[in-house]
Amino acid sequence: MLIFPIVHKKRVMNVELSIKDASKIKSLVNYEDVEESDIVVNGEKFSKSSFKDSRKPNIQAEFIRNKSILYPRNFIVSTKSESSSTKYDIYELPQPPKKVNDNLDTLYSKSILDLQKEIPGKPNRGRYVSFEDLGIDKDLEDEKISKLQTIIKENPDGEFGDKIKEAGLVDLVESVDFFNSFECTILSDTIIPEDSLQDTIKALSSINTRDYRNLKKYYQMAKSNTEIYTKMSYISKILYDKPLVLYQSNKSSSKKLVKKKEEGEYRNVA
Repeated sequence: MLIFPIVHKKRVMNVELSIKDASKIKSLVNYEDVEESDIVVNGEKFSKSSFKDSRKPNIQAEFIRNKSILYPRNFIVSTKSESSSTKYDIYELPQPPKKVNDNLDTLYSKSILDLQKEIPGKPNRGRYVSFEDLGIDKDLEDEKISKLQTIIKENPDGEFGDKIKEAGLVDLVESVDFFNSFECTILSDTIIPEDSLQDTIKALSSINTRDYRNLKKYYQMAKSNTEIYTKMSYISKILYDKPLVLYQSNKSSSKKLVKKKEEGEYRNVA
């Protein structure tokens, strides 16, 4: 389970990141032509390819696109097998979005790898995601966002595609479109009041234990993720008049839409 913490309305929230439209199509199976913890694209297995020995963090995305050049179809990902058997689950996923940069491809690859590491019948292990560490903020400079906003305002008829290209701002548009291929769900049972977290970090600061350092790093990650997510949400608002949204889970596993960061809430862009 990929988790990115963010801060919203004085609460620290943990948000699950997953690939939109990924669906589990088989449970507890074992097929001759599908190995556990694998990716299969048009009959080509990641485990049998030259890609498998690469240490590139975005190698899963590269493999999927490479094997989809001629026939861009849905592909499958198998999970690990249970420790007491050889059976695993299988997911079917749509084609990945168009490549924007290696950083977003790494985020996508992490999501694929997360499915590969899943074990049937066991709680998914949480893995934190830092947008800053992945470099997702590299193309989200305030100046570029401000230029994009100006272009959109000066062209209310919607004829701004060429002007965005001329201004070198296509990466902003494509980054938001890429991120929209993920589903983001707030894990409601893990919400922490920001004041409580701050008080705990302050109380532990004098002893400088591993717990203190981990909590401090977690809080810093949440604040950094918030800034980057807010920028992407603001770009979405500028382009489509619709900010990014988070879904909120509850005990019945249903989800409700949560609007995230209206235009006026973003302070860093004129």
